[in-house]
Amino acid sequence: MTRHTRAPTVWCVFRSLGVGLCLLVLGTPTFAAAQEAGFAQLQIRGWIGVAEGPEEEQFGKIVDLLQDDTGKVFILDALAEIVRVFGPDGRYLFSVGGSGNGPGEFREVYCIAQDRADRIWIAELGGFEVFEPEDDGAEMRPYATIPSRNAGLTGGCPMFPERGGPLFPAFGDGSHGAHVRLDEDGRVVSRVDLPRHVEGESLGWKTLRVRQGRGVIQDNELTPPIGPQDLLRRSRDGRFARIVTTDYRVQLFDSEGVPRYQIRRDARGPRVGEADRRSINRQQDSLERVTRRYRIGAYPAFPVPDRYPPISDLGFDLNGRLWVELSRPEDATVARAEVFGLEGELLFTATWPAFLDLRYAAIRDSIALGIAVDEFGIQRVARLGFRQP
Repeated sequence: MTRHTRAPTVWCVFRSLGVGLCLLVLGTPTFAAAQEAGFAQLQIRGWIGVAEGPEEEQFGKIVDLLQDDTGKVFILDALAEIVRVFGPDGRYLFSVGGSGNGPGEFREVYCIAQDRADRIWIAELGGFEVFEPEDDGAEMRPYATIPSRNAGLTGGCPMFPERGGPLFPAFGDGSHGAHVRLDEDGRVVSRVDLPRHVEGESLGWKTLRVRQGRGVIQDNELTPPIGPQDLLRRSRDGRFARIVTTDYRVQLFDSEGVPRYQIRRDARGPRVGEADRRSINRQQDSLERVTRRYRIGAYPAFPVPDRYPPISDLGFDLNGRLWVELSRPEDATVARAEVFGLEGELLFTATWPAFLDLRYAAIRDSIALGIAVDEFGIQRVARLGFRQP
């Protein structure tokens, strides 16, 4: 059972870091979810992709996945600059787009999204290509090209609230960015600023000064190999969630940026074992060698903590559920996430094979999609089924 309390007048999102920056969340419900929620084991039901075989089943660089309400799987390949579409049984159906500058063609694609009219949006350099289904649903045809002009978009996926037209993620000054609406010419007509980032110094970031051509000196921020992250993740309807990963406190906002719910749980990250510690030190030694010829001064020293932060990542699925992925050691064979409903209530805990990169935004109902990469760099897409408690 979930206990409902009231949030304090001011919510300190990273009290555990000893930093005084807080968010004002007057009257926001807080959910301290109990531990009795059921479990859902995500099991692989089939694969899409081959190392050798038909060209349409070989992938160069999968950057995003999507499944629609009929079970079709859309795979966005940034190397081929094409979307390949497969049926629920894994059978290849058709392709969308291709490399080029014309209508329905792509350059430097980033992500794929589906709006409320079942149109497919492909985010590319300079805007979006939109496709609509043919009458028989067997193919998709170009519908529109949406330029971004000087909107400062990040290349993220568009979002589709119930009212007001699509939202687009954009850069912001010293913050997590903004959500903007565009007119038909791609110019900004409205803007919602998102919560500001925690200062990098508070997260353990360090500065590396490097030379870049003709004596230009540039300061680069380096993040610790294990340390807190300030994450913000969006749902397809424009809601978003924010967390600093050292403290299990998730703040959920509506599409207008208003705080709605807060999820608080007691959690500790797993211990950093000796094997993990050696691996981290090897990675840092490698970075030190790579940057030696460019940098000015010593490579920053990052201490390795005794434990990982409790949270690894989070994201929303196509049903609007929030998946909070828990940290795990490098040699773990199982990944785990706690899944919350639209009002912050704990629904269930999900587990899946740790070698899969589970794509939260491609989960619909009780079917999930994940990406696996073998030792030769060959990518395949796994279709996973699970029974919700």
